[in-house]
Parts: sequence; C-alpha cells; structure tokens
Amino acid sequence: MSINDAEPSVDPLQVRWIWILIPVVLSILPFGNAIREGSMVGAGPDVVSSVWAMWWFQQEWNGGAWGAHSTVFNFPWGGHGAILSPLSALMWSVFDAVLGPAWATTVTTWLSLVSTMIGLVYLGQAFRLNRIALGAMALMCLLPRYIVFTLGETGVVGVAMLPLLVGLSLVVRLEHKNTAVLWVVLVFMMGLQGVENPYLAPLLPLALIVQIIRLRRWKWLWFLLGGAVVMTVVVVLFRGASGDYESVRPSGYTQIFGLYFPAIERPWARTELMNLIAPSPVLWPAGSMDSIHIQGREYVGLSGLAIGLWGLSERRLWVWIAMAFGGVALVTGSDWGGLPSPFGLLNSIADALVRPFTQPSRYFVLYTIGMGVAVGSVVHRLGRKGIVVFCVLLLDALVWGGLSLRMPTTPIPESECIGAVEFDGPVLVWPWDGSDDQWFESSLNSRLFQLQHEQPGATIATGSWDLEGTVFPGKRLRDVGWRKAMDRQGTLDLSQLYNWGYRYVIVDETAGRVLSKTARDDVFGLNNRVEDCTEHDVYRLLAP
Repeated sequence: MSINDAEPSVDPLQVRWIWILIPVVLSILPFGNAIREGSMVGAGPDVVSSVWAMWWFQQEWNGGAWGAHSTVFNFPWGGHGAILSPLSALMWSVFDAVLGPAWATTVTTWLSLVSTMIGLVYLGQAFRLNRIALGAMALMCLLPRYIVFTLGETGVVGVAMLPLLVGLSLVVRLEHKNTAVLWVVLVFMMGLQGVENPYLAPLLPLALIVQIIRLRRWKWLWFLLGGAVVMTVVVVLFRGASGDYESVRPSGYTQIFGLYFPAIERPWARTELMNLIAPSPVLWPAGSMDSIHIQGREYVGLSGLAIGLWGLSERRLWVWIAMAFGGVALVTGSDWGGLPSPFGLLNSIADALVRPFTQPSRYFVLYTIGMGVAVGSVVHRLGRKGIVVFCVLLLDALVWGGLSLRMPTTPIPESECIGAVEFDGPVLVWPWDGSDDQWFESSLNSRLFQLQHEQPGATIATGSWDLEGTVFPGKRLRDVGWRKAMDRQGTLDLSQLYNWGYRYVIVDETAGRVLSKTARDDVFGLNNRVEDCTEHDVYRLLAP
C-alpha cells in the first residue's frame, strides 16, 4: 500500500496550486444545463429517488433515519428506510433551507464531485507527490466517464467514497505515523463508508490487511477487528432492504462445483469490456425512460489507462494497478459464461449477510482510485515533463471523457397552488399515486411533489426499503377504486382515503385534460377545491 518516498521537487512550477484548481474549476462544465435552467441536476428514477431520500432524511433525521419506523412514505402503514450517503444528505438539507430543493441538489452534487477529487488529492499527498501529479490525480475523477455520468443518472449515492479515500490515505500514512488519533479516525471511516456506500465497505479492512502483512505489524490486527465490527454493525443496521422488490430477486444462477450462486444485479448495471476503451454515444434516462436504456458511461480514458500502465515498471504500484483492474473485473457482473464471477461470489456473501448488491457498476470507483495513484506517481517521476501528461489527460477528458458530458436536468413541480396551501395532513397526488406499473412516471412524480408539499404520502420510498406488509401503496389505492376512477369505470372510495388519514389531494393537470377533468367532475368535486391554478389544483378531503 505504499510508494517509495521521493524528494519533493523545489521547482516552483511543480508546487503551484493551479494544477489542482484547474480540474476543480472545470468540474463545473457538466453542470451547465442545470445552472442555466435552474432545474435539478440529473434525470431518471434513481436520481429522483436519491433526492427524495435526502429530503426524507431531513424530515426523519432524529427518528426514522436511524432505523425507526417511518410513515412519511407508504402512509399510513409506513416502513423502515436507510439513507445512503448521509454526508450528502446533511449537505443537501443545509442548502435546501436556503436555495430550495432544485438548487440544493445541483450544489450538493457538484460539491460531492469536488470533495471526491480533493479526497484523491489527499491520498496523493500521503505519497508526497508534487502538485502537477496531484492535479493529474484529480483529473482521474473527470477523465473516466463513470463518476460524472453516475451523478447525472443515479445521484450522489453512486459515487460516495470520501471515507474510503480518507481511510486509504491514513492506511498509507501508518508506515510513518502511528498515533491514537489516526486509528480512531480510521476505524470511524470504516463505519462511515458502510453507511455512505455499502458496496465499498470491505475495501478499508482489506487495505489494512495488506498493510499489516507488508509491514508485519501483527498488533494492528486488534484495530482491524474493531473496525470490521463497527463496519458490520453499521451496515446491518442500515441495510433497509426488502425482498418484495423485483430488483433484489435473482434473474438467474451460475454454477461451479455443484454450487449455485444467484445473479441479482440489474442488467444495465454491468458492462462489456469493449465499452471501457471505446467512447460510445451517451443516452441518459429521462421522463418515462427507465435506467435500462442508458449507455455511454463506461469509457475509462485511454490516456489515463496508458499512463497508469506505465507504472507497471515500478513494483510498488502493482497493488494499486491491481485495485484498478479488480474494479474492472467486478463491473462485468455476476455471470462469466455460466460461472460465477468475482462479483457473483461477493454478492452471494452480501446476500446472505446483509442485502444483495444490484449495481456492479459502482465498483468503477476502484479503477479511479487505483489508476489515479498510478497516474499520479508516473507524473511525479516525470518532473516538469509531467505537464505534457497533464495536458493530454485534460484533453482526453474534455473531448471524450467525463468533462465532455452535459448532465440532464429534472424540473421540480412548483406552482402558486402548492405554495399557497398550508398543508396540515397527509397528501395524495392525482393521478400518479394510484396508477399502475405501466405508468413509469408515477413514482417519480409522487416523490417530486412530496418535495413541495412536505407531508406524508403514498410514496413507495426508494432503494428497496422495507415497507410495512407486502403490498405497495399504489395497490392499496387501486383496491379502493383509484384506477377505475381514472378510467371512468367506477368510483373512488373517498371515505376510505379519509379514514386512512389522507387530508389533501393535489391534481396534476399536466397529466392530461381528461384526467384533470375526471378529477374535477367525477372524483373530488368542486365543493372540496381549496386552490384552482393553471397546472395544479388542490382539494381537501372532507370527513365521511
């Protein structure tokens, strides 16, 4: 886990902060659409789910966010949820209070990207690299497409690795510095990474094992045990998974030596090896388009790959290059021609102990970290010639890599109606809450509206959270006539909605004239309307 120390260069050009500031400043480029429009950065169901989860954390931070029962979603039955990346959720909550949910999402996403870059720089400082090399390492967050693409397609939870970067830096520093403070922070980072992104939770204990073996510091095994216990407890407490979701059920099985292993990941979350080196056209999820249609995130940056492989001539870099290619092996999914892949074996363990992992693509971050260290080391050894390498990396990022991407946006529904009503009870959204599975946009719109009315609702929640019972809220609404009322083939039992505890209904007139007219004339009636606006009406449910 260590790189041989080298005398830091005294060349003024190599120690200027400009080399780190350049990638930090340019990281704003993919956010151009969101800044120009004032909309929420990112699109698709996973982005909306991530933002909704951060809002939920803001509502439930002193209760449901830590494993308690919550009725903010799936009202009135509720369930149990688990926030991923609480650091981002806390940041989002602060900005939401000042800027509103749309700008809070954009600012939080950009700061998450910048903090990841700075975390990689901090890791490079543990190796005493010059600042050109540190800038090249920061560029490795922008050269491969994965991090920028994932921020626009999944949100901050897909790249939550700051505790891992800090922890790896401390593991490297153990060779020269062994203090109680360092160990306390390292153990804390192990637990925090388990909450931020459980996919990466085993990495810090594994890195510490490598360092213990390399330095033969067997007494450190006690710290390893303590960190592993903290990590395990945290991951178990925050698993929040339910087997009722299709995404956590096996789509097939692999076999070796008579043993069967489930293939659980979503098909769109794995990659083909050829896509790693060939920049393909970009297709984002948007509107009713599910994430299954996405493409273009796999390009790793040929310039960074070539320069990183140059580091194979230095034996001390082998472990970092192995980390990079280990990440590449994991992103290929569970099935290698009918045999279980490394990800398939890992996921079988995760499924038995905690919850299954559904997105092998999240291990792309291992490539960023491992190859980032290799690239930084090569650039450092080149001295002033490293400027040429820095420029090549930057050009690749701008033309084909992450800096060439322009993230899509999602508008959050806002109207004078929603802002004018002081909601004092749970809210339903017509027609989205009770529409069936054929209405792909239903769960997205329900969550976006909840960001505005800020009341409990019939939201399905996110991240395969464990709902009370085995029936989704939309099914319960359809059982009392919601879908039949939408199709004008029956009536909706409003008294049952009231008895369940719902007090308001927002009618989204952008869903179509027929549905809004049906709501006005046949379902809720003019007498209950408290606000009448161009795009959204608000009705109050009356007691039976």
